Amino acid sequence: MYLSEDIARQIINLNPNPDLDIIDVDVAERQFQVILKGFNHLIDPKNKFLYIADEVGLGKTYVAIGIASLLRYFSEHPGSYNDVIIVPKQNLQYKWQKEINNFIQRNYLIKSSRF
Repeated sequence: MYLSEDIARQIINLNPNPDLDIIDVDVAERQFQVILKGFNHLIDPKNKFLYIADEVGLGKTYVAIGIASLLRYFSEHPGSYNDVIIVPKQNLQYKWQKEINNFIQRNYLIKSSRF
């Protein structure tokens, strides 16, 4: 399986309100491309992991959530699919919970029981 950009754009939109200037269009596109490449890397059976590294504030959290949402969406068993997020500090745990909820509400376009 290989996920095309067109199909991925039907599931995820990192800049749903470009007029609000919440995120720079170029940054959102870069994040989307990393999500797509990361997902396509991980669905290859010979690849077992992926490192995401970048400058502070450039969207590693949203990239990780985007990849995880695609993995869940395309899982053969989405109802029993689980993600593990290891976060050492409690304040970062709350940040991840908040960002996951924000992503699902704002950026995940498919409203179904798969998430």
